[in-house]
Amino acid sequence: MSPVTVPPVMPGQVDPGSIPGPPAPPVQPVTTPPATTTTAAGGQTGTASGVGQPNATIPGEGEVWRIDGVLYFVYFAPNTDPPIPMAWEIEDEFLAAYFSNQTPQVDKTFTRAQFNQAGGLIWGLAQEIVPQTGEAPTDPWQALLASWEVEVEYRPWLEDPEIAALIAGAYLEGREITSAELASTNWWQTHTAGQRAALALAAQDPASYEQLMNDTNLTIADSLRMAGISNASDELVDWLTRQVVTGNWSNTQINSQIAALSDPYSGNVLDPELKKYLRDIRQGGLQDRLDRTQEMEDVVRSTAMRWLGPAFGSWSDGQIREWAGKLRNDPDAQIKLEQMLARQRMTLFPQYTNPDETYEDIAAPWRNVFFNMWGEDPNELDPFFQDIVKANDLTSTQQKLIHEGLVRGKDDVVYRVMSDMLSAFGATTPSGMD
Repeated sequence: MSPVTVPPVMPGQVDPGSIPGPPAPPVQPVTTPPATTTTAAGGQTGTASGVGQPNATIPGEGEVWRIDGVLYFVYFAPNTDPPIPMAWEIEDEFLAAYFSNQTPQVDKTFTRAQFNQAGGLIWGLAQEIVPQTGEAPTDPWQALLASWEVEVEYRPWLEDPEIAALIAGAYLEGREITSAELASTNWWQTHTAGQRAALALAAQDPASYEQLMNDTNLTIADSLRMAGISNASDELVDWLTRQVVTGNWSNTQINSQIAALSDPYSGNVLDPELKKYLRDIRQGGLQDRLDRTQEMEDVVRSTAMRWLGPAFGSWSDGQIREWAGKLRNDPDAQIKLEQMLARQRMTLFPQYTNPDETYEDIAAPWRNVFFNMWGEDPNELDPFFQDIVKANDLTSTQQKLIHEGLVRGKDDVVYRVMSDMLSAFGATTPSGMD
């Protein structure tokens, strides 16, 4: 098996300065959580104290909340459960410009303590995300949310509420995330250097991150084939690729997992998440059963056949796979196999007391006797031939071959017996027997 090697992201390869938010290609938009009439942590549904201008709409799925008497635009960070409210303060100047000094309808009212208890974050000022009067309102989430569900598969840190909130907030404000902001998150402080490097590379240099993902995908697919797994689905290869590129697995881990997939006797243990993934895709019908490596199986078959012969050396597939696995992973397994087979041969053919003699050694002379008397090779699965080998007695074997040959109508035997009888009476060979 060719080992998988993914070049590490060195500290000097990633600019330690500001890190931009992820690109957002337009796909199908993901709807953010709709406003509800019930509120977390004791918040109350508010009523409008004034009517906003017809064109003074809240872009997208935003709401207006009153928190300790101050108005805020509120959006929910995507992919957070429960949704994290992110608030931008509506200052008086913005209220005058955007709502013509009329108080907009308030969706919910909280105290600051209630807002904090609901997991809310005060993020900035409303003018950072909402266009002023005269500008067409736009949905600040649409492009970000459109790619979020796809992106999270390849950038698992987006599932973390803190990281999600950072990226969402920076995206809405049209600015870059600083490394200091990332370093302050619990995710950054509790993940490995490899995982942090993956996040930084994906944010700082998306093209290189995508290229690394593609290159690693090809490498893993090739390694699976070389390990004997020729039917690995694209979904499985993609899943394994993400584990490596996102820093969840090291090169050693991916090679160990490929070995575990291809060779159940390798001693490598499947990662619990990989086990779960394989179970899920089997249930989904994407993968029935992975191929396994067949390396050393021919060696086991031929060794068993050489020691025990076709009548006793035709092992089951399970026995062959088990011993092939031992031969692949234990340098002493070949000796152990031959010692075991030697003991079995001694049990099956006890008349042959030399433990180094294989079935091939003891059967060879009896094949010659058989051929000379019957004019054909023996069927070694026939119990008759096995009895001949076990007897190890030439005189009795010749008598048995004559008797059985006459019973079975073997031409060579019939001819020899008839010739001997006629010769005994001084007659010539009968016509048709020349």
